[in-house]
Amino acid sequence: MCLHHADINSDPAKKIYQTEVDITNRTNQTIIYPSTSSVAISVNGIMPGVPGG
Repeated sequence: MCLHHADINSDPAKKIYQTEVDITNRTNQTIIYPSTSSVAISVNGIMPGVPGG
């Protein structure tokens, strides 16, 4: 199995706001995860007033 980790930041000074995360399978092969697979997502902070939010 794999572990994917990302630190995603927004930069209001540059008008860069991260509002979504997408994990994509870029191969032609189907990935079947075992029934014991899990996903954990944590949020460390939320920026009020983000455009489109």
